[in-house]
Amino acid sequence: MYIPEDQRFTCQCCGLLCKRLFIPVSEEERKRIERLEGEGEEVLFLKKGENTYLARKEDGRCVFLDDENLCRLHKRFGEKAKPLACRVFPFTFSLKGGELAAGVRFACPAVAANVGRPLDSYRKNLLDLAREVRQQTHALQPEEVEAWEGLSEEGVVRLVEFLADGVSREELDLDKRLICLLRLFTVLEMAHPDEWGQPKIWEQLQTLRDAAFEEERERTPCPAEEWSRAERSRFFQLLSLYARRDEESGDSWEVRSRLERSFRSAGVMLGKGSLQGMGRDLPCSALSLLKESSFVAEGNAEEPVFRFLRVKLTTHQFFGSSHHDFSLKEGFLSLLMAYPVAGAFARLYAADRGKRRVEKEDAVRAVSAVDHGFSHMKGLGTHTAKRLVSALASEESYRRLVGLLGFFSTREPK
Repeated sequence: MYIPEDQRFTCQCCGLLCKRLFIPVSEEERKRIERLEGEGEEVLFLKKGENTYLARKEDGRCVFLDDENLCRLHKRFGEKAKPLACRVFPFTFSLKGGELAAGVRFACPAVAANVGRPLDSYRKNLLDLAREVRQQTHALQPEEVEAWEGLSEEGVVRLVEFLADGVSREELDLDKRLICLLRLFTVLEMAHPDEWGQPKIWEQLQTLRDAAFEEERERTPCPAEEWSRAERSRFFQLLSLYARRDEESGDSWEVRSRLERSFRSAGVMLGKGSLQGMGRDLPCSALSLLKESSFVAEGNAEEPVFRFLRVKLTTHQFFGSSHHDFSLKEGFLSLLMAYPVAGAFARLYAADRGKRRVEKEDAVRAVSAVDHGFSHMKGLGTHTAKRLVSALASEESYRRLVGLLGFFSTREPK
């Protein structure tokens, strides 16, 4: 099993999962919980279509979450009494070629802050959980993925390693690394399928990447140029998709609740108002602040976002069945676009503190908010989202976005 290095996690009992998501339960899990709880007047489950979920209280909290943010099932009957979905979080599983890979959800604050034990210390538990996931959901089976035309499974692994290595090279600021890798995609798309099996293509890619990095090194920092009206509109539409929190209230399926969310989302698309009301723990500062270039970032503010990008890449959790059934290209462009979105969230969180200085704690909150949308919200997998990402992923548009919303172009002077 592949497990990312330098990533840590220990549960901080924040109750996040239990307050934000509807937890699916199998028929076997439902019967087991009913036996453990016995008869009572409390509604324990919610039926929606053919699916069953743990019931929610009026404030959106799981029916089993107590006032100390602890699970009643876990406290009384042990961890195994909980549904599999609860026990797996924040871990995620995917296939990396023929190898099983374990990742983490950065929507968990402890993961985003890199708090706790090294992930490798959970290896045995992760193997057991992955076995249960495979048995209960029939996931993690070999599949045909539209990764890249003519690219073999071995080629997919090699290409993603090439991208992950490019993201991790520290001789360039992260802003510039991402711009260079985006530029290389135009070259990748021109390669003929027959060329992917030849060693020379990888040598050529390495040479092109080195040349792109050298050229970018000589450029001045990404300028915070004025967005075009079209770019601004597209970015705020994308931001509204990331800010959707459709499952955070117990009445999220009711027509009134859906209309309210749609109305707030429309305002975000226009760059007006704030994200307040879209969901819990989102920043409340005005979106108009994102048009300013007055923010500066402290020296290590980007670290949580870099870790997010690296973990998603090394575990292959940005395309295929682990991410909206995206092709490798669609997934990588979506991952690149998560960077300026995280920068936008971080600036708004800093503004909530009355600051124009983005600190690491702002980035931790930002990457947690971004991953909730990136990994969970179905809206990011729609044709509309793909069109927005594709339109913003031209090199010039992306350069302007990270120029205004990246972490390095606004680095605080030493």
